[in-house]
Amino acid sequence: NDLASMEPRDRPRFLLEPFVLVNDIGIIYGDGATAKSLTVLKWCVLLALQGVKSLYLDWEDDAETHYERLAAICNGLDITIPEDMIFYQRRSSQFGPTLRETRRFVAENGIGHLAIDSVGMAAGDPMDHAMVLDVVRTARALAVAATLVHHLPKDAKDKSKPFGSVYASNEARLTWLAEKAQEEESDELAVVLTNHKFSRGRLRGKRAYKIQFLNVDDLLLSVTWEDTDVSQIAAFRG
Repeated sequence: NDLASMEPRDRPRFLLEPFVLVNDIGIIYGDGATAKSLTVLKWCVLLALQGVKSLYLDWEDDAETHYERLAAICNGLDITIPEDMIFYQRRSSQFGPTLRETRRFVAENGIGHLAIDSVGMAAGDPMDHAMVLDVVRTARALAVAATLVHHLPKDAKDKSKPFGSVYASNEARLTWLAEKAQEEESDELAVVLTNHKFSRGRLRGKRAYKIQFLNVDDLLLSVTWEDTDVSQIAAFRG
C-alpha cells in the first residue's frame, strides 16, 4: 500500500481501556500468585458485557477451576454468567502449530478477544526465545485482540520487561506489570498494575485494586475489585 494515499481511521484504540487493544497484542506479566489469570478472566467478563466474545486458551489449570473463578467474578459483579460469550480450551501442546484450527474456531464463533495463559507454557520451552516469540506472532496472525499472561524473570531487578526480555515485549504493543501485597491468611489481596509499554500513545498511570475473596472452605464463591490509590497500599508507598 502507498501510505501517502491512506486515510486515517477513526476507531478506538482499545476494546477495554486501558488493558485490551483493538486487534493487537497486550501482555500482563508478574510473579506467580499476582492474580494475573483472575484479572484476565474479569476482562473477558467485561468484554462480554460489551458484546465481545473471548476464547481463553489455558496451559496451566482446568475448566473447573476457571468456571469457579468465572462464577465468583460474576457473583462479585452481581450479574449472571454471560452465555456463549466466554469459550475455554485446555491446551497441552505448543500453540504455534495449532494456528489453523484456532483460526477456524475464532472465525466460526465470532471471537474478538483471545487470552493465552501462559506464554511460556504455550511455547513449550519458556527458555527458548524463538519459541516464545512464535507464540506472540501466532497470536498476532489471528488478527483479533489478544491478552497474553507472562511471567517475570527469576530474581528480576529490572521489572520493566516480562520473561524473555525484548523477545516478547518488543512484539507486544502494550504491557502491564502485576505486583501484589497480601498478609498471611488474609482474604484480601492488594494488586498494582504498572504500564511499562504502550506503542500507540502515552503510558497510562498505575492502577491499584483491593481484591476481596469470599470462600466457604476451599470453594471460591465471590471476588470483588475495589479501586484504590497506590499510596493507600503500604507495601507500594514510595
